[in-house]
Amino acid sequence: MGARLLVVVVVLVLAGCSAGPVESAGPFPVRPQEIDVMRIDPCRTLTAEQLASRRLDEEDARASRPVVGGAVTADCGWADLQTADFGYGVQMIPQDAIEAVGSPKSTVGEIGGFGTVRITDRETTSPLCEVVVDATDGALMRIQVQAVGVDRNGASPSIERTCAEAERLAADAIATTRSLS
Repeated sequence: MGARLLVVVVVLVLAGCSAGPVESAGPFPVRPQEIDVMRIDPCRTLTAEQLASRRLDEEDARASRPVVGGAVTADCGWADLQTADFGYGVQMIPQDAIEAVGSPKSTVGEIGGFGTVRITDRETTSPLCEVVVDATDGALMRIQVQAVGVDRNGASPSIERTCAEAERLAADAIATTRSLS
């Protein structure tokens, strides 16, 4: 009887070893890799080509070090009010992305394999869409896109168009930061 028990235990242990990826705790998928965003200059998160696709260039970048929740962050914003429909921002914040879950007007999602929280504000006048990226434990990348341009009728881009642009910016920033970390 003891030999049978040993065989059962060995089979169970081996089955557990081949079970595949471990499910993540919480609403986010397992990250494809850790991105140490606090070591990355947010002004380097977009390539020249990615900026050009938004009618921007490197000279449009504005770096700052704002304090969020008592912690110093790194922020970069791009805007050209003459040619662009949107203002763009990438900010590295030493805070867990899970803290953004449940914020008003928020939706949990995924971009490039990373968990995200999309948050909207001012949906009818100068819409703002924010995408919080679960980059690593204790740090997140916050993407912000705000409509700054107006069409011939004086209307701002819709919140849907603004969020589509925020998600495109997040995908580009994720791809670039993955190569930098």
